[in-house]
Amino acid sequence: MNDGWMGLIVTILAGLALGSFANVIIYRVPRNKSIVRPRSACTTCGNMIPWYDNIPLVSYFVLRGKCRFCKSRISIMYPFVELLTAFLFGMIFIVFGPVLESVWYMSFVFILIITAFVDLEHMIIPQSFVNAGLILAVSGLITFWDNRWISALIGALITAGVLYLAGILGKAMFNKESMGFGDVLLGLITGLFLGWKLSIMMLFLTFCSAAVILLILMAFKKVKTGVHVPFGPFMALGSVLSLFFGEYLIDLYINYVWI
Repeated sequence: MNDGWMGLIVTILAGLALGSFANVIIYRVPRNKSIVRPRSACTTCGNMIPWYDNIPLVSYFVLRGKCRFCKSRISIMYPFVELLTAFLFGMIFIVFGPVLESVWYMSFVFILIITAFVDLEHMIIPQSFVNAGLILAVSGLITFWDNRWISALIGALITAGVLYLAGILGKAMFNKESMGFGDVLLGLITGLFLGWKLSIMMLFLTFCSAAVILLILMAFKKVKTGVHVPFGPFMALGSVLSLFFGEYLIDLYINYVWI
């Protein structure tokens, strides 16, 4: 087995492990609980989960999705988050290679995952997530210290500015909050990571995906008109799509659409 395959396998395994940790963060932070102590426990019966029942992905299928002690159903979200994290980490390794920049983008994706799932369930973006994202973004930019600094700052201003204006416009049109300040801060983080070109693509993909998904949900009566819908998951989706496909889509637009 060559080094490339070994690196990919290690990256995927790291993604599974961090996906398991992401589940801890997603569950505990909105409930103001420590992410360090106590050990993981069943949310129904309260029994501590032994280490052999806490192996990412494997334990869920061995236990058939049920608690060993009380047999209550374990949410499918747990293995899904683990798989999603491992998949996206693997994609980053494949696209960017075994370089420090890949680790930086993995940290970005990790922030997006925990933010999206917390926002989806609780309709909040914790300030601790925003702080962590800003620290990781700025730390990476200092480490690389190249011309992406200017692009990152412009991207942050564009993304946060557009989302802030969208919030003002939405409030004026619907007479209620339509864009939380947490969304604006998340936009600031994505701009720093993606730079100005990919940030514009991210905004386009975010609003398009939000419109399409909401129309589908409304068609199947899963969402009612006027109900507040968290925007963070759509931003996470738009950011990931832009990270992997943004440059290709921009080239496609310039070569075949732009006149």
